[in-house]
Amino acid sequence: MRHQWDDLSGSFLAPSEPDPALDCSVLLIVAGRMQGESLRYHLVSRGFEVDLARSVSAARARLNGVSYDALVLDWQTLEVEFPGPSGVETWVRLIKEVGTAVGLVALLEADQFAPAEIEQAGAIRISRGAASEPHALAAAVERAIERQAAAPPAAAPDPLPSIPTVAAASGVIEHFLFGESEAIRRVFMLALCRAPSDAEFARFRKLMAEDLQASRREVLEDLCWSVLTGREFLFNR
Repeated sequence: MRHQWDDLSGSFLAPSEPDPALDCSVLLIVAGRMQGESLRYHLVSRGFEVDLARSVSAARARLNGVSYDALVLDWQTLEVEFPGPSGVETWVRLIKEVGTAVGLVALLEADQFAPAEIEQAGAIRISRGAASEPHALAAAVERAIERQAAAPPAAAPDPLPSIPTVAAASGVIEHFLFGESEAIRRVFMLALCRAPSDAEFARFRKLMAEDLQASRREVLEDLCWSVLTGREFLFNR
């Protein structure tokens, strides 16, 4: 059940003699090219068929009509693309889209706090370091599939409010479903990996309020360029 997508990677690593096929398909979501290819190699070596997506948005956009036995998500990829509370909301929505019968694996840093929603979803947690060991990720995927197969049918969840499905940087400019305050916070988190200070927040709010002749898109573009051309981004990032 292999699907080649334009925004999915082809692999430059191909195991010469994979283990006997398990007849299981995996959707692997990892932004880093080398890490993604390495993890894909380990899974293919164990007989899994793997689709590798380099963003959560790319994976979600292609889920319609495609089913998988397991989903492996690098939590750092999720947090970079959907910072703050929107990350957990996207995780919950992603689970709903792949279906309750799919085994779930979350890749976390060894010392990273695991959101309660990971445990609530019945996902197997594994550190990124451990996942790089041969067969470790495959074993976690197998446990996740077995766990979901043994789980009783879940009650239908309440519908979630719609959230934008966009890549990290373009989402700030292209989607205007949030107000100026959230726009400022997202730009700082995406570009500088920190929230704006009170002084920065007040300054940008004032500039955005004064620019009455510009369209909403132009105002947000100016906000992005102001941060991306600042000294902190140019010399520290």
